Amino acid sequence: MIAKTGLLAVLAAFATTGWADLSHQTAPPKAGEPYVWPGAWKNTKNLVKAERGLTVSTDNPARFFPGPLNTPNEEFENQVPNAKMHAPIPTNPPDQSANMIQANSLIQDFEGRDQTIYTPPDDDMATGDQYIVQVVNSTWRILDKAGNNLYESTINNFIGDNGFLFDPKVFFDPWRGRWSMLWHRKDAGAHTAHLITVSSDDSNPFGTWYVWYFGVSDGGTRWCDYADWAYGQNGLFASGNELDWSDNYLQARFFIFNPSEIYSNGGASYSWFNRTQNPDGSQAFAPRACKMNYSGNGGCWFLNGRWLGGSKLTIWSLTDPLGSPSLTAIDTNVSAYAIPPNATDPGGGSIATNACRLMPCIYTFDPTANKLRVFTSLNAQNPSEPANCAARLYVVDPSSGAVELDWNFWATGTSTWFACPSANYDGSNNWVFSRSGSGLQVQARYVNFDASSFSNSSAALKSSSVNTGGRWGDYHGGNMDWGDYRAGNTSQQMWFTGEWAKPGGWGTWMGSTLTSGRSAGSMTVTAGNMAFTGYEGGPFSPNGGYNYTVGNSGNVQYTADMSGPSWLTIPAGTFPVNNAGVVINLDTNATANGLGYGHYAGNVNFTNTYTGGAGSTSRSATLDIWAVRHPTSFTIRTGRLSSGNVGSLTSVDGNALRVCKFIVPNVQTPPVQVELDGTAPGATSTQMYFRTYVKMSVSGAFQQRMEMFNWNTNNWDATDFRVDNLSTAYQLFTLVTSGNENRYIGAANAVRSKYSIRQVGPAASSNWCVDQDYIDWIFVP
Repeated sequence: MIAKTGLLAVLAAFATTGWADLSHQTAPPKAGEPYVWPGAWKNTKNLVKAERGLTVSTDNPARFFPGPLNTPNEEFENQVPNAKMHAPIPTNPPDQSANMIQANSLIQDFEGRDQTIYTPPDDDMATGDQYIVQVVNSTWRILDKAGNNLYESTINNFIGDNGFLFDPKVFFDPWRGRWSMLWHRKDAGAHTAHLITVSSDDSNPFGTWYVWYFGVSDGGTRWCDYADWAYGQNGLFASGNELDWSDNYLQARFFIFNPSEIYSNGGASYSWFNRTQNPDGSQAFAPRACKMNYSGNGGCWFLNGRWLGGSKLTIWSLTDPLGSPSLTAIDTNVSAYAIPPNATDPGGGSIATNACRLMPCIYTFDPTANKLRVFTSLNAQNPSEPANCAARLYVVDPSSGAVELDWNFWATGTSTWFACPSANYDGSNNWVFSRSGSGLQVQARYVNFDASSFSNSSAALKSSSVNTGGRWGDYHGGNMDWGDYRAGNTSQQMWFTGEWAKPGGWGTWMGSTLTSGRSAGSMTVTAGNMAFTGYEGGPFSPNGGYNYTVGNSGNVQYTADMSGPSWLTIPAGTFPVNNAGVVINLDTNATANGLGYGHYAGNVNFTNTYTGGAGSTSRSATLDIWAVRHPTSFTIRTGRLSSGNVGSLTSVDGNALRVCKFIVPNVQTPPVQVELDGTAPGATSTQMYFRTYVKMSVSGAFQQRMEMFNWNTNNWDATDFRVDNLSTAYQLFTLVTSGNENRYIGAANAVRSKYSIRQVGPAASSNWCVDQDYIDWIFVP
């Protein structure tokens, strides 16, 4: 048995209020809870991750497996045909009145990947802690939740396979924190076929991915088409159709995979069940594996409808998938549905609706209504407008077969098809679907099942202004935002992707919504601006920079972006902000260390990408780089040079410039006076300092006068000077200038200062000298 993980917080209350029968149901782990690996499963990381660098694991390059290692169970087990109550088809079309409940507003949307060299797009998407992975035909990409494309590759290039790869699927496995894609491979000439899994080694898609080829040709007799891809607490699952090489239908197949093998690089196998009939004797066609957002039956639910129409859905229960798997089925009654006509657009193009194919399925638990639910749909002829296609929307409890929702969803004069779900744990689901008509180009739309209430009136995800026709995709995709869930937010976004007609071919568009009554992420940022100071080359104060908490006053995460001066450490890329907030440290970086003297100013912008910038904020940042300059020459006006040179003044090292007193009887002049010339780093300064590090060679009473030269008056300034007593120990003296600092900077940025030493009392020797071990100017921009 798998160890239990934490329940949704709200489920704790149900355990004592009559829901003990659900006590075995568990949800994926939250943040801080480990991803659980049951039994002896293993997770081997063979390669080192490189940030934003993806690596296909090649430790075991020949990962081609001819088929399952377990013997398939070809017989039905415990078939229980079961007729269930269902909701009647509404007599009026639900999606055309402004007075009806409106679909929730988008909180985020952006364009996805267009169709590739293949058409149509066949798009799917998954949303993890921080990223989105989208698959379209033969191409996949990684995006952040602001829609920025961070990485893109064809699957052929990525895994090094030049074969025909098609019908991609992708999910983020919330039970184990892994990304996984499923691709079909078909070689009609060689009569070989494979399902290819491409899976990450952890929850960050930028790193190692493991690739496995699973043979499904059964000795060259068949190939697999339209397989779904799903996760569960105790396994990974796929289901689809098997056809012969003349494309004749043979059977439906249900696949079981061991996650510990898929997500590592050791060895891998799989088992399967074949089924040709539903319990009522009809053909079992295109079963959909449920994404198991709740543990349910301990394995996986599968659903399928009737390809050419009918009045039933079949619910398959797969239990103990990695032990002694068992597959059972029941039929449940729904309103009759018939094979739909193709859709049309204003240009008269015919758009394939692909019969009564069941769309992807999501299984979850709704704590607000205390219900287990599967959300799905299929295409059907509209009973009210037989020339058009309508989407039949379903909400089903697979454990009992009870049908909670059975809606014929359409709008007058249009076709509606391919409604795909994206459910959360807040009692809500979105169906994203396609719509067109004589006055409507193909567009992507969505409608809510919101807190157990159907919203009735849909909203546009992406509208179109061009006509098109031909083959449409086989599905759309979506799921909840696992970053929201993992962070413990009180609601979770639902993400989805749909197709629309754009110039040049089919495009895709992504969006997300919330349950009604919930608020989108709203940005808060710690108050206060930044002011850094320091010398050229750094370091700068304050040491360690400034910390800002980017907070969230909404119910779900949002994606934040930051920009600012290049001399600050700004987080690369976007990042999610949950209710707990994110602490951002802003400090100077190597660029700042390379900047010269000057005053630098800029704004650090904190942007909520979900609002298009609304509610965003900024904080100002300044960097004042001070300059230290040493004399480039000196002139001894009075006295005599004993030792040293101008280089002696650049560092405190004991190598001093020694100037000694002249011995001139009866002459009353300062015994020592030295002028120093240098160059300022610029033409202006807001503050200047003149510093000397000085001592006397003998004891006695001595004074030093420090002065600045005023280039405006061409005189030594009578206002900025300093007089200090000297001793035989080195002392640092600083003259701080005042007033108009720029008067001390002359042409070509020249600066000049002087020091004068005089005896003011008895001295141990009349033959004395002064040692200057260091002299500089400090300039403040």
